[in-house]
Amino acid sequence: MKRHVVFAVLGALALASAASAAEIKIGTVQTAVILQQAPQFADAQQKMKAEFGKRGEALQKQEQQLTEDAKAYQRNADIMTPDDREKKEKDLRNRQIDLQYAEQKFKPDVAKRNTELNQELETQVHAVIEAVAKAKGLDLVIADPLYASNAVDVTQDVVKKLKTTGAGSGK
Repeated sequence: MKRHVVFAVLGALALASAASAAEIKIGTVQTAVILQQAPQFADAQQKMKAEFGKRGEALQKQEQQLTEDAKAYQRNADIMTPDDREKKEKDLRNRQIDLQYAEQKFKPDVAKRNTELNQELETQVHAVIEAVAKAKGLDLVIADPLYASNAVDVTQDVVKKLKTTGAGSGK
């Protein structure tokens, strides 16, 4: 993202020097504000919770149960028969392996889906930024500048358009 800003600034400077007589209209956006206020971001979070919430809770419960069972084993190991102790150790090891395997499958699934939803959101946000820029006649939009006056900030315009074009649409 920062690379885009650098290229945008360099592009703006190049355009300014090439067309010094023509006025270039520049706008800025604050992506953190857009993400915080866009209903599409909340929708994406709800999708993640719906798709992975129960699975994550089940893994947590399994982990809790395994921990409790391991503590109970440690408390009772001295009074158990060698066969019972061996069976319990084997059971705990197998459950630990199963839990680790389930977690190893879960984490990449969550990361992959999160990436997919973020890419969809980014595509939507970019399209809306472009639409707002065209509607306002802007030649250049810079994301997350270090400083920009309110006169060139179109963040709220982008947020308003996002709210009207996708709130609760399930996109």
